[in-house]
Amino acid sequence: MSNLLSRAITPITDLKTRSREIVKRLQETGKPVVITQRGRAAAIMESVETYEKREDYYEAIEGLLQGLRQAEKGDLHDHKEALKILESFK
Repeated sequence: MSNLLSRAITPITDLKTRSREIVKRLQETGKPVVITQRGRAAAIMESVETYEKREDYYEAIEGLLQGLRQAEKGDLHDHKEALKILESFK
């Protein structure tokens, strides 16, 4: 995991007074912003695009893990069944 110090650090008071500028910088760089409160990291602000990509990634990984767990139990589908299942998502 990347170090918080490598990210843009912004005090919460700056977020209140310069939010438009901070959001613009976030969108331009694509890098998350660490919001601090009383000198400590309190939150991470990131673009919607970055958030959605990560959520899609985690969802795909969870699907793979679920498939591996089913395979370990022997809960498998033959080729034809698998194709029917995939076709149902259209």
